Amino acid sequence: MAQPDTKAEAKALGDALSAARKAPHNFVALITKGDVVFKADRRKPISTLRKAAKSDGGGTQGGWGLMRVSGKVITLECESEPPTTLAKLVKKHFAGLGHAVQVEIILAGGDADPADPKPELPVSRKVQPSEGATKAMPASDKAAQQRATKDSNSQSAVPDYAQSAKGAAGSPSPGYPGGFAVWHRRQR
Repeated sequence: MAQPDTKAEAKALGDALSAARKAPHNFVALITKGDVVFKADRRKPISTLRKAAKSDGGGTQGGWGLMRVSGKVITLECESEPPTTLAKLVKKHFAGLGHAVQVEIILAGGDADPADPKPELPVSRKVQPSEGATKAMPASDKAAQQRATKDSNSQSAVPDYAQSAKGAAGSPSPGYPGGFAVWHRRQR
């Protein structure tokens, strides 16, 4: 069961998040041992919030600036360069209080630093085998490579006049310029 302070803090955080959806708020997030002291208010200046966070046990490192909330994404625009682990610690702090959110920190230069960066996939590049490598290939691999080359180089079996969406007269017969009626007359 949650402690009374935690319940009050969770309710205050929920109220601050719902108010920050309407208008940006000043925030301070100071790092403690394994957690964060987070303060946010619309009217109070950042210096006052920092003093309050330090008195609640916050350290000297952290981030402060403007907080914006859009849905479940919290964007923290920091005035100075925050520690690299701040986004992850703030997300963990909010989750501990019952608010599952995504935290994104906008650095001083304007670059985004999400809490859960998506791993970049390695870029694969197509390597063309050299002549010597083709000769050293087993016969089954050579055949597979020739089939792939043949399939990529082959043209469509449909003639050019049949690829048009409609005939020249706009009839629904795509295979003959001029439409079905012209073709039928010519066949008699």
